Amino acid sequence: MILILTGVSIILLAVAAGFAVLAQSLFAWLIVLILDLVITWGLYHSLKDKNPLLSQLAALFRLAYSSLLGVAVSFLLIADNTSFELIWAFGLIIFGIHLILVAPLTPKYIKLLLIIAGFSYLFVQIAIVFFPEVNITMFENILSIPMALGELSLGIWLIMKGWKDASLSDLKTPVSSLEN
Repeated sequence: MILILTGVSIILLAVAAGFAVLAQSLFAWLIVLILDLVITWGLYHSLKDKNPLLSQLAALFRLAYSSLLGVAVSFLLIADNTSFELIWAFGLIIFGIHLILVAPLTPKYIKLLLIIAGFSYLFVQIAIVFFPEVNITMFENILSIPMALGELSLGIWLIMKGWKDASLSDLKTPVSSLEN
C-alpha cells in the first residue's frame, strides 16, 4: 500500500507543481509541500529493504529539499518572488542529488532515467543560482523532458510494484483464511 500511495503522490505532485509554477498559488505550493513529505516517508519505507543507508540518505536529501521549499513558499506570503525563486532553485539542486541517490535502488531502466533527471536538475538549477545573467530557458525547456520522465517513471514503477506486491500477498493467503 505504501508503494501505491507513494507512486500516486509522485504523479499528483507533478500535476500540482505544474499548476503551482503557473499560478504561483500559495495553496498549490502547500499541496506540493505536503505531497513531498508523503513521498519522502513513502520512498524511505519502500526502498529501505534494498539499502537502508542509501534509502535514509536519499530521504534526508528529499527532506532537506522539502524544508527549503517550505522556506521558499513562505516568501510568497510577502510577495517576494525573487527570494522564492532563488531558495527553490537551491532546493532543486538538493532534489537532483536526491534523484541520483534513489536511482541505484530502482530497476535498470528507471535508474538511468533518474540519473539523467538528477543531473538535469543539477545543471539547470546551478546555472540559475550561480550564473543568473545567462539565459538558459532553452536548456531548461529541453531538460524538463528527462526531469519529468524520471519522476513520473518512478511513480508509475512504485504503483506497479505495489499492485504486484499486493497481488502476491493475496496469493500467499491460505484458502482456509479466506473462507472465514
